[in-house]
Amino acid sequence: ELGDTYRTDDYWGSPFDPTFQNVPSSYTYSFPGNYTIRQHVFYGTDPENLCELSRESTVSIPDSLFQGEPCQTPGLVRMEVLNADKALVRWAPVFADETYDLRYKRSRDFDVPWTVVSSNVPSIIIDGLVDGEEYSLSARGVCDTSQTSTRVSDWSFPFRQKAVSCAHPTGLGIDSLAEDAAVLSWDEVNNADFYEVAWRKDGEPFILTPTGLRTRIELTGLESGQIYGVGVRTHCPQIFSQEPIAGEFSIPLNFLTPGIPGGRLGDPAKLPDFMLFPNPTEDVLEVRFLQEQLDALVDVYDITGNLKVDSRKMSNGQLKLDVRDWTPGTYVLRLSHGERMAVRTFNVR
Repeated sequence: ELGDTYRTDDYWGSPFDPTFQNVPSSYTYSFPGNYTIRQHVFYGTDPENLCELSRESTVSIPDSLFQGEPCQTPGLVRMEVLNADKALVRWAPVFADETYDLRYKRSRDFDVPWTVVSSNVPSIIIDGLVDGEEYSLSARGVCDTSQTSTRVSDWSFPFRQKAVSCAHPTGLGIDSLAEDAAVLSWDEVNNADFYEVAWRKDGEPFILTPTGLRTRIELTGLESGQIYGVGVRTHCPQIFSQEPIAGEFSIPLNFLTPGIPGGRLGDPAKLPDFMLFPNPTEDVLEVRFLQEQLDALVDVYDITGNLKVDSRKMSNGQLKLDVRDWTPGTYVLRLSHGERMAVRTFNVR
């Protein structure tokens, strides 16, 4: 009684694997642990009245294979996660394989040597892949038999899979910017299962919002005069998993909401009404108070919160800004006069 093994004639075999034959009786294969070996020898000339000679002993099988027994070949090699040029490769763990080797190369590179990497666990991240190319991958087990030198299994049958990356979205942009809301949009990713938006006010935890396959979402509940950061990541379907795998987040985009912190745009208690003309503009933006001629200070920020104009003073309640060399987009203009303040947005084409 030794694990899954039994003895036939002078050889040990496994009832679960008929290929385990012609192994000398001093060798065996089993799971690790402590086992009891009982030997029964019956002898005599009368089948109804045989003599029995019994012997019992114990054996401890370490977490490795005995000498002479070949390492087993791992199976179910698959490439599950791809981000840009990297992939997570998994395979089925094999008992007694203490380490593993993985080899891979492009399927069409017949004369190119394999790239071989090693891992102590049945998975590894590989890089240097080309999006859209098909790759061949196979794994083998490396076993320390405890009694002989280290042995390796045969390579598994090559598994082929195309490297289709779970790319992060690009082309992030903000429009319809208001004091308490903004619309975020991005470019479509071909193999997306759904998208997830992460956004937050500067210094606060991120809020995660799934959007399905929509590439446009309105962010609401924002506060006026605050800097917000947003990012989007793609979730891609996987061949061997029911759960989509999340890609990396996009390069973050920051934007500044109009208004003043805790205030509302156009509050008469702040500053008198003023105009920005023309809006949108291509060359010159004119800032002018409609009634009072206050020499207020003008600050302008781009949509990411970077300062473009720093404390430019108005003259007789007006100021002209040359924006011909500015990047097209949305900008936030802030007027301040003493403790009073007002903020509005304008667009450069």
